[in-house]
Amino acid sequence: MSTKTKAERETIICRAQDEHEWHVFSEDPRVVRKLARLHGPGKPKGEGLVWFLPPTGISFRAPRIAVAAGARKPNAGMLAIAKRRTEQKGAS
Repeated sequence: MSTKTKAERETIICRAQDEHEWHVFSEDPRVVRKLARLHGPGKPKGEGLVWFLPPTGISFRAPRIAVAAGARKPNAGMLAIAKRRTEQKGAS
């Protein structure tokens, strides 16, 4: 058994349009651990493992956009509560 370098370890996700399940093959230990935790043990294939996942087993989402701490917009509800508190303190 030859040991592959990090550049040679791959993860392949595929599904033909007429198929109803995803075929996921991976030799990457991190991906293998995650798939095993989420979908159970995979079937051995070559030096990696393969999983057959339902259509909902893979999700493609838009990436999150990180907002800098100073650039966050204040919560309107919290601003209203703070304003009422300061008004109440001023009336006392």
